[in-house]
Amino acid sequence: MQNPPVPPHLAQLATTLESQLAAAEQLLTALAGEQAALTGPSPEALRTATTDKEVAVQKLEKLEQTRRAAMAAAGVVASDMEAWAKAGAQRRAAPSYASTLGNRWQALLATLGQCRDANETNGQIAALRSRQVRQALQVLRGQAPEALTYGPGAAAPRGFGSRGLARA
Repeated sequence: MQNPPVPPHLAQLATTLESQLAAAEQLLTALAGEQAALTGPSPEALRTATTDKEVAVQKLEKLEQTRRAAMAAAGVVASDMEAWAKAGAQRRAAPSYASTLGNRWQALLATLGQCRDANETNGQIAALRSRQVRQALQVLRGQAPEALTYGPGAAAPRGFGSRGLARA
């Protein structure tokens, strides 16, 4: 028995999911580059990594709009993708095609989860580096570094740094 032809909106959805997965993998690569740049000495590397990340995010956003349009054409709410891929697609296309859509969706979700985790890690690295720079500037200005020294009640001791390095 021959499988029924795949409706055009389902073919577009499959293609879009594949493109989204490729864009998510591109974003994951960009996030790895950003992490290397955040821990490295080159501001130019950070600018490049940030640009790469922005391009990948924009691509993902555009593809998400395309996916939502394909879902609407299939008569499905875009947020119901997982349930639809498991059950609804099987009624509209060959079960093997529905399985393909479901597998692509799961792979996309897994990759986006890795992107989220990498982005959170990068945010923590950026916050730490920012705090280190602020503390170094405070030392150079003869001020108490906010997180390095403190007295009772977490108050910075008075008179710290009366002989600042900036005066040398």
